[in-house]
Amino acid sequence: KAVQASPKNRFSWHVWALFEANQGNTDKARKLLKIGHAVNPRDPVILQSLALLEYNCASPNVARVLFRKASQIDPRHQPVWIAWGWMEWKEGNERTARSLYQRALSVNSTNECAARCLQAWGVLEQRVGNYTAARRLLRSSLNINSQSEVTWLTWAALEEEQGDPVRAEEIRDLYFQQRIEVVDDASWVMGFLDIIDPALDSVKKLLNMDRPSGQVTQQGSTTMSTSAGVEPSASTTAEGSSTSDLDGVTAEGSSTPNLDSIVDRRAAYTREAESDFDVDGFIRRRLALDPAELDAVLEGSDPKGVISQRRKRRLTRKPLPLLPVP
Repeated sequence: KAVQASPKNRFSWHVWALFEANQGNTDKARKLLKIGHAVNPRDPVILQSLALLEYNCASPNVARVLFRKASQIDPRHQPVWIAWGWMEWKEGNERTARSLYQRALSVNSTNECAARCLQAWGVLEQRVGNYTAARRLLRSSLNINSQSEVTWLTWAALEEEQGDPVRAEEIRDLYFQQRIEVVDDASWVMGFLDIIDPALDSVKKLLNMDRPSGQVTQQGSTTMSTSAGVEPSASTTAEGSSTSDLDGVTAEGSSTPNLDSIVDRRAAYTREAESDFDVDGFIRRRLALDPAELDAVLEGSDPKGVISQRRKRRLTRKPLPLLPVP
């Protein structure tokens, strides 16, 4: 419905792709991101998401090309540099990761993105054994955002790892003493859905994509979220709405077969709604895009030469009429 109402809206294509990736539909997510890039060639966030998707599919070289394009489109977009640095760290390229983190901090060293970058850099130094540098980076991150529970606990874990449980407990106490409110800071565990852009946090919450399910355990998997070290998120809008309805039916005393029929009807409705929408036909009809040419559009786009379609269609200026000479 969103893309039908606004076919060129980048958030519609982007969030849809994130939803499909979260459901394990990698090919569809990739296709939706390519469509989003084709209609929004100046958006670095879509390319960043596509790069992370390719990396999750064991294509780091393709991801590097996409990260480079995204950084050329908007060199001041910090999440691109941070995500790229995180990928290089995962690939074992610590020196490259450090330089990319430095590039992110050169854009702005005092905002929330800087705090996240410093925290990621601190984890890097901790993993390679540079504990003094790791402490300094984590402390710098907390100087920007003292409410980050994950950063405090990361620092405490570092001290535990160094065999100093007393210092680790002191750090935990410091966190609880200075905490002014309960902050849900699980966004900084550097997963696919969290590394993209803080601007999408509110959209993801709207889709219930970040709400953890009680049945999910903290274990590694090959899903999009857990590939980056974040806990699995098994809750979606469809699941959330069906749960509330099931609770209402249970309160009224309905039997289990009735509950199953409701779930079956909802699942059938979801499949029917998905099959009714022809993405290929839609982009041909409304966007004049050939689905077979999406890869060519992605590979052929020049970040430095991107010109908005509106500017291309702008009419040439007519010369001003000459005023009569008095």
